Amino acid sequence: MQEFPRRYVMGEGYMTALQQGFLIEYIRQHEDIKNILEIGFNGGHGSCALLTARDDITVTSVDIYHHEYIDKAKNLIDECFPGRHTLIKGDSTEVVPKLTQTFDLVFVDGYHVDPVPYKDIVNSHRILKDDGIIIVDDYCLAYGTSGVIQGYNKAVDEKLYSHIDIFTFEDRGLAIARKNVSGTWKEWITIA
Repeated sequence: MQEFPRRYVMGEGYMTALQQGFLIEYIRQHEDIKNILEIGFNGGHGSCALLTARDDITVTSVDIYHHEYIDKAKNLIDECFPGRHTLIKGDSTEVVPKLTQTFDLVFVDGYHVDPVPYKDIVNSHRILKDDGIIIVDDYCLAYGTSGVIQGYNKAVDEKLYSHIDIFTFEDRGLAIARKNVSGTWKEWITIA
């Protein structure tokens, strides 16, 4: 078997093959999803899975750029999926409230410590299409107890989103919910 050189080495975070496979299959089964916001790009694993699902998918990612390999990951994504990915540098709690584009799906995989996951979930509500889907990564005991689980549960308890399901993969988990548009939430609120 031929060895290929590594393009970059990541310092933290990755997505398992099971998680990637789930995202690919989920997007393939939901043809109405075309325009995706990803909060937390890191090494590009999430973007790669989302873009692999179908040729009509575009992804906009927001990342705080804490690692030098992010540019290498972005270059690789652009090489594999030309013209289909945008990367915005900045803190998601500041960038997402300024976005004006509407998305069919939001994939939250940013900073895992309270209150950031909750802010990301709340701030995504305004730019998610009516009845759009939000997927929150690391809804699990191994990685989600510092804010991910709490943030997701709080947004669901506040009726911002309707919980659909939680999918687990080894020590990882994805929580999926649908945006509520019932008017029970003050949609003009942005958490900074």
